[in-house]
Amino acid sequence: MNGPAGTAYAVGFVRVTGLRRRLQQIRAMLVKLILHAVRNYAMSLSQIVTPVFFVACACGIIMTLPKAYDLPPLYLNLSKYRSVVVPYLSAEGVSLGDQLGRIAGNYRDVVVSQVRS
Repeated sequence: MNGPAGTAYAVGFVRVTGLRRRLQQIRAMLVKLILHAVRNYAMSLSQIVTPVFFVACACGIIMTLPKAYDLPPLYLNLSKYRSVVVPYLSAEGVSLGDQLGRIAGNYRDVVVSQVRS
């Protein structure tokens, strides 16, 4: 078999190359897929029905859960802790460096008080 043509089992053939070969392979895969689906219709049906069933269940569960506006408000209470430092930044005439320095000083005081006790 030299070149694109040859014989096999006393039958001549021409080797298919390029785009025509790719199209022939795609057609063969589609035919194989269709034959498999027809022969195994129960398996094909279950592969379609199962995801639809689970998506419907998930949508039903989501619709029955309480919405965010139905939940009671959560209150923040820091009285359970020993020393509470709540850092925040405000842009009212004080530079950012001064504010960060004050916050760092608060943390330093907390750490020193915890080390000593």
